[in-house]
Amino acid sequence: MSHKVGFATTVIVEPKGRYPLGTSGSGYLGEYDTAINYHADKYQKFLDESLERGRRAHELETSTTLTPPERATKHKQLTEDILRSMQEANSGK
Repeated sequence: MSHKVGFATTVIVEPKGRYPLGTSGSGYLGEYDTAINYHADKYQKFLDESLERGRRAHELETSTTLTPPERATKHKQLTEDILRSMQEANSGK
């Protein structure tokens, strides 16, 4: 049996599954140079960043000092930061 594809893509989502916290990128062999899941240092960074994003999301959800509009604004900012970071990380930059 020969292997023709590569590693699976890993996606970490927040506990309720509403949005991603990070992705390892494509696992296709043709993207070996840029895909996070082929490089241990990049993969560890992806895991660490996803964990930190999870902490931030949890703090937003459990904060007793934020008003609903403040929480919504901060949540929107967090999800925008997550998506931008994932796009940059998976573009090979």
